Amino acid sequence: MSYNSSYNYKSGTEYSRCYTAMRGVDFSGDGSRISGNRFSKLENMWRDYDGVGAALTESVPGFRRILSLGKKIYGLHRQRAGGAEYLLVHAGNSLYRFAVAARDAIGTPSPIATLAEHKSVSFSSGSSLFLLDGTRMVRVGADGVAKAVGDGEGEYPPYVPTTYLNGEAYEQRNLLTRKFKERYTVTSPDLLAYGTPGMSYTVTDEAAGFCELSGMGRAAGGVIHVPYFATVRDRTYRVTSVGTRAFAGLASVTEVHIGAGVLSVGARAFSGCSSLTTVYLPAELTEIGAEAFRDCTSLTVIHFGKSLAKVGADAFKNCPAMTIHYAFGLAEYQEIEGAPVTETNTLDTLTWSPSLTVYLPLYEPASEVSVDIPGMSGYTVTNVTEGTHIAGVLLTLENRNFLKNREVLITGTLSPGEYSESDAGSNFLSEGSFTDGGASALFSCLCAEVFDGRVFLSGNPAFPNTVFYSARGSTGQNDPTYFGVLNYFNDGIGAFPVTALLATGDALVVFKKGDDGGGSIYYHTARETGIDLLPKIYPVSYIHAGTPACGGAISFFDDPLFVSETGISALSKQALNLERSIVCRSHAVNPKLLAEDLSSVVLDVFCGYLVAAVGGRVYLADSRATYRHDTGGTE
Repeated sequence: MSYNSSYNYKSGTEYSRCYTAMRGVDFSGDGSRISGNRFSKLENMWRDYDGVGAALTESVPGFRRILSLGKKIYGLHRQRAGGAEYLLVHAGNSLYRFAVAARDAIGTPSPIATLAEHKSVSFSSGSSLFLLDGTRMVRVGADGVAKAVGDGEGEYPPYVPTTYLNGEAYEQRNLLTRKFKERYTVTSPDLLAYGTPGMSYTVTDEAAGFCELSGMGRAAGGVIHVPYFATVRDRTYRVTSVGTRAFAGLASVTEVHIGAGVLSVGARAFSGCSSLTTVYLPAELTEIGAEAFRDCTSLTVIHFGKSLAKVGADAFKNCPAMTIHYAFGLAEYQEIEGAPVTETNTLDTLTWSPSLTVYLPLYEPASEVSVDIPGMSGYTVTNVTEGTHIAGVLLTLENRNFLKNREVLITGTLSPGEYSESDAGSNFLSEGSFTDGGASALFSCLCAEVFDGRVFLSGNPAFPNTVFYSARGSTGQNDPTYFGVLNYFNDGIGAFPVTALLATGDALVVFKKGDDGGGSIYYHTARETGIDLLPKIYPVSYIHAGTPACGGAISFFDDPLFVSETGISALSKQALNLERSIVCRSHAVNPKLLAEDLSSVVLDVFCGYLVAAVGGRVYLADSRATYRHDTGGTE
């Protein structure tokens, strides 16, 4: 196509010019700088590469109205699922979805979800689309069903991490949920025997690591548990004995469970415990001291283990109605030195109880917990609290042997506003006060991008410098509903917000609205750490200072573009030293583009064109019609 134009200047001289092979519009104020194949009167013209006529320059055909919702549009989102493409429209407080192929016969669609009247952003994960509307995250599945991501009934459940495995930090907490898991593989239940708080211990053999239970607070009562291990002066010792008079005279004690590490019960250890009814002695116990249970007048049941060899004098004096449960038969019982036999006591052989109460601590402060032992029954669960939080659970087992080599899974809910620090360092929850586990920090993000197989979110006005990224779940794959408390970084320290994120071939680029002294554009590359809890981080590899971003960013046929104060700019590299550089891509239209509200520019790609929509106008950049301008750059 060509165009003839005449100019009549004040001198009276008339000039004619013929434009051929026209490339597009040029709004430069200096006519001498306008390229010979660009013309200021080409508004509303384009080259239709898909039409008839070998991509002739022609008038833009205009737009067709395919849907009218009568509401403000807060976001347009694209979803590919099942070989089809869908458009999702966030209008007013509703989200609509329809197949692009059926756009001429949409009719009146029904909303698939209710959203906030707030700008929405989205990212794709497989065939699912996830949206953020400032108040929550919503997942739209391949079937078009939309569910909020959360812990509530009917919601799409986020990834629940196993924060501790056998007492060692295993996975990060998830900002999207207050739920967590802790797992134990129990090889020896006896080693986890619970110890009642308030007991005192005395070290008996420092080298061997042995100690003795030496006493109990006078106010203690109820059920007493003697543990396998105890901590003395920050060191762990095995409890091998209950000392002389350790519980003597404690009339409120009703039941005693002694851990498997204990080999002896000292003289008068429980004498005068007048309310004591039941005693469980371990199979490993070899000796009961003199008068150990004297005057335990309510004692009705005691369990002797198979290793018991000696019972001291008057160990059970004034225990008138006691039933002795013994692991072996009568002949073996009679071999025990000093075995109690009276007319009022009963011997029940082969009935020793293998019951045990174990304690599993929680490493996260919880408001509620549940316990599951796959394939096992015959246990009860009791929560152990510290203040208002659950600090651990007690498992009372009918048979300790059933727990051996089994996995115990504890699922809990974190107490609001109470989060422990991770061993890997400070976490995002230390950045502010949260009652929702930190989810609100993600919901208000205005930028989303996928890079290195992970989802990156940023642009929350309350956290202007923070970029979050998703973590890998138990399958080793990225999980878009798992944002670990350590998976974040900050660019800069000022109040200038992040306006866009863009994945390039080798880096994630973070664009900030202003220069806080540290830079406006940050490049991040992936680095392995060798730390299981935080296997990958994204440190800064390069910084551009002094080129503030104004709006969004997009990859236009591998050309990374963004809206800057100088128009549409591109990230480039110098040919010689590969240093990063920024070049302008919009010289020809800048006289008009720079008069627009650059923060409102929406970038997209359509039919091979870069589309910059703002203020009711559309600016097009043609990927197939580049030219070299007088500054040496290519547009």
